[in-house]
This record gives sequence, structure tokens and C-alpha cells, in this order.
Amino acid sequence: MEPYDLVTAAAARLTRSQLEADGNGGVLWLEQRPDLEGRTILCSRSKAGLVTQLGDPSWSLASSIGGYGGRAYVVAPHGIYVVLARSHELWFLPEVGEPRLYFSPPPTWALGDLVLTNRGVTAIREIAGDSIARSIVAIDESGEVVTLFEGPHFLMDLRAAPLGNRVAFVHWEHPDMPWDAAQVTVAAVSPEGPLGVEQHFGGRTSPSWAPRFSPDGVFSFQQTIGEWITPTLVSSQGELASFGGSHDYADVPWTSTAGAHLVRANGELLGVARRDGSHVLQLLTQGSRFVDGDAVTIVDLCESDGSVLVLAATHAERTTLFCLDEVTESLRPLLPSTPRSVTPLISTAISGPHGERIEGFFASPEGAVKPPLIVFCHGGPTAQVDPSFDPAVQVFCSRGFAVAAPNYRGSTGFGLSYRTALNGNWGIVDVADVIAYARGLIELGLVDAQAVFIRGGSAGGFTALRALSSGQFLGATGNYACTDLVQLAHMTHDFELHYLDSLLGPLATNESAYADRSPINHPEELKGSVLLLQGSEDVVVPASQTEQLVDRCRALGLDVTARFFAEEGHGFRRASTLVAAFEVELAHYARLLAELDRSR
Repeated sequence: MEPYDLVTAAAARLTRSQLEADGNGGVLWLEQRPDLEGRTILCSRSKAGLVTQLGDPSWSLASSIGGYGGRAYVVAPHGIYVVLARSHELWFLPEVGEPRLYFSPPPTWALGDLVLTNRGVTAIREIAGDSIARSIVAIDESGEVVTLFEGPHFLMDLRAAPLGNRVAFVHWEHPDMPWDAAQVTVAAVSPEGPLGVEQHFGGRTSPSWAPRFSPDGVFSFQQTIGEWITPTLVSSQGELASFGGSHDYADVPWTSTAGAHLVRANGELLGVARRDGSHVLQLLTQGSRFVDGDAVTIVDLCESDGSVLVLAATHAERTTLFCLDEVTESLRPLLPSTPRSVTPLISTAISGPHGERIEGFFASPEGAVKPPLIVFCHGGPTAQVDPSFDPAVQVFCSRGFAVAAPNYRGSTGFGLSYRTALNGNWGIVDVADVIAYARGLIELGLVDAQAVFIRGGSAGGFTALRALSSGQFLGATGNYACTDLVQLAHMTHDFELHYLDSLLGPLATNESAYADRSPINHPEELKGSVLLLQGSEDVVVPASQTEQLVDRCRALGLDVTARFFAEEGHGFRRASTLVAAFEVELAHYARLLAELDRSR
């Protein structure tokens, strides 16, 4: 296999999200494009199959609510309302004519999760100050803003019934995270006055999220029942009917931009089951049948003019559009594909030193005999790695590296017990699992025992740096890595301000654990070369963390290199940044392999 071109790899980081029917038999989605300086554009596929970009070509659409973003557009009868990134201005794109400014908010406001109700354009509003104040508001074209609901500290995933007379949303309070205690509330929208709360679902005993209304107004949501995250239907009499029960049917809610179930106009429920780290579309109310196709990671789904549309990734495509073929019960691609030869990630579970099962994936260049290994640590840490196309995996595999991607304990998709095994043990259990995963592959004779590297972003960067203390790895790469947990607990954004309460315990009574597990306080334990890549505008993990760790490592004479990228935040978006990051990381590993060869 030829080395995967880095410019091509950067462009392939394109992602699609926020799938919606356009009201005319077509479908819309947002497309985040590295080749457009990381901007996010609105795209449309008509019923006839014509794909176009909508709105001003220079726009970038995004909503920053909730920390990791909310939905940034909504379809109206004669056009589309969109949210511009940074300014949070609302613009209206008419079916005929030029875009026009609908509402310009004050600079401290953020708007997102737009819906249409009988009060007009309705959204979640955040006002930044000493703390963030959240509310649900209606905004008319004159600029009048009416508050319909306020109270909970966090509000997420506002949804409206087809007639606009009811809404549903998710809410929770500090210090909980939504997957620990979120409630779903359904409320009536009156012509005047505040929302009339009708029903609550979930809470601490059964955290709930992802509310949805079907075209006929049937209400559904996801809730944790025992071990599993399960889609649940609510009858007109308020009775609950849950489906599944042997898999997780949703990821935990970091944003409101993804979808994991759909109730069709005919009443059929479609769910997305997580099996061995992959996603499978399932018809839950018609004999519980699984849908065939190449999709391994399903991002969102909707119904348009009777057809089910699915945004999903495959082994060879990062995110593309599919249609459910009702006859064959399989997914049929609707967008042109990019032919490419890939090294697939194969589901590979490893047994830990105490017999614990560690989920994950492994990819090795075809014909390679004990190649060097790079261990990928996913972020979150309440997230998961999946086997869909990842340009980084192909960059390394095409250059002779094997890749391991463990879903260490704490990952989503393997049940509640697996996910909560990290509570109180972040920096211990995850670290033990990624080390054990690497050693398991070594014991199987699949990789070079002496040429092992580890990398990760954000929480994954923290895990990678902590793992260096084992002496198992030649070096680590941390992308916007968490290095100072005490500072992180004080300075990170509102959404994660108390996330560490569950991962480590409340700071007030566990500060020693925060300090002891922070790589910045123990640079002497970094037994290997360190590369740190950091965005200068990161508000989740401030750049100062990377700067301070570099200073302390250099004071000890340790092998550390850092690269800072202007105008990048928590996660690199620009093609030029992605290319530069690949170049630096490949050079880092090449130098260490050359040194290893000389020492052998």
C-alpha cells in the first residue's frame, strides 16, 4: 500500500451531522470541512438527487450551547433558519430570494437547538456571565425575545411536536453529568405565557435524554434501564414501552446533534444497537430485525417523504448518506463514494491481567510481521472508538505501523457496569487497560515488543501520558491533553466543570488524588519521549497546561517537543493544522525508531 497522502488524509476528516428532512422530499445536513479552514456548511440533497450548498459560501454554521454544541438550523415552511458560528446571528434562507438577517443577539448570548412552535422560532439561549444562565426563548422578527422556560442550570436537546403545540427537552444540574441524572420534560406551548410542564421522565434512577416526536406526535426518548440505554415510547395515556434490553441503543449525550432512534410516520420504531463497538440499525417494532449494509457507525437518521435517511460511516467512508431500502431491508448509499484501499480495524478483545475483558480494535498492515504499534486512546473518557474510517489509522498503517484502539473500561456502548468502572479510577483503570491491551498484542506475537507508541486527545492524551510510567512505550503524543487535573477542575468550561467529581471524586475532599494523577506534577514518571500538540484557543484544556508541562519536563532534561496551533481549539479542524500535526507526529516516531534500531 502506498503511504496515504497527508493532504488527502486531512481533507478526509470531513464530517456530516444534523440530518433533517427539507419538507420537499429531500434532506439537509451540516458538513464540517477541513479544506474550508474548518468551516461548517449547510448542504442539501433534493428528492431528485441534486446536492448543493445553501446559504452564503463564506458562512460557517454552528451553535456553541452546552459546551460541545447544539443544533444550528431548523427547517420552516418556506425556508430555513440558521445560526452563524461565533456571532450566533440568526439568518433566514428563503426558498426564493436572498438570505436575510432575522435576529442579532448581544455578544454574551449563544443560541441553539432551534425549533418551530406556535410562538415562532424557539431556541435554547445561554447568557454568559459569572455563571451561564440558560432558558428557552421565542424570538420574533421584530427582535422581541420572550422567555418561555428557565430554572435548571443545564438545558439540552429542545424538540418540538409537528403542530408546534408541545416541546420536550433535557435538563440536569451540577455536579451531575447528563448520563448520570438527566430528566426529559414534555411541556405545552401556549399562545401566551410560559411553557406548561406536563410530564417528567428519568432522573437519577433512570437517566434519560434524546427526546423525539414522530410526524404523528408520538413521543419517545432514550433512558437507562438497569444495564442498558434503551429507546422508550410513550403512549397517549402516558404508558411507557421500552425496547431492546441487551445492548446500548445510544451513546451518552455530549451534544444534541446526533440521533440514535426514529419513530416513523407509520409508527415503526428504528433503533441503533451497539454491538462489539459497532452500530447496527434495527427495526424494533416489526420482528426486531437488523438491517444489512456497510454502515458501522450511525450518526443520525430521519424520515423524508416516507423514506428513512441515515448518516453513517463505513470502513472506507468517514460519514456519508444512506437510504433504507424497504424491500431488501438494507442501506443503500446516496452520495458518490471515494474509492480507497483501507486497512480495516478488526474487533479484538484482550484479556487483562486479572481476566477482565478489554474491548477494542486492531489494524495491521497486510503482510507485516511484528510491525511497530501505535495505541490510540479515545477521549471522553466516556466515549468509544469504532471501526469506521479514520484517516489517522490509514496514515499510520500505510507507513508500516499497526494500530490498536482499545475501548478501555469507562467507554460507552458496553453497558452501565463497563462504563462506570472508571468512576473514581480515572488515570488508573483506563491506564491499566491500554497497557494490558498493548501487552496482549505483544504476547500474541502480532507486534514488535520494543517499538510501541501511544497517543490520545484530551482525556485520551491524559491516559497516554499516564501510561508512559509503565516503561512499555517509546513515546507518547498528546493532542490537547489534560495534564493538570486541579487546574482543569477550576478552569474548564461549564459542561465539564464537575465531570471529575465522578471520575475522581469531588475536588474538596480528593485534591490529593487530582494532584497525584496529574502528569504535570510528575514529569519524572514520563519514561519516554513526549510530543504535545495544542490549540491556542482551547477553552476545554487551556494551552497553559501544555506550556507548564513543557517547562517542567525541560527543567529535568526530558525529551519533550510541543507545537502550538493558532486559531485552533479543542480538536483540530483546519486542513493545514491536520497536515502539520501528522508531519510532526510521524517525524517523532521515525526519530525514535531510528534510535531504537541503532541500539539493537
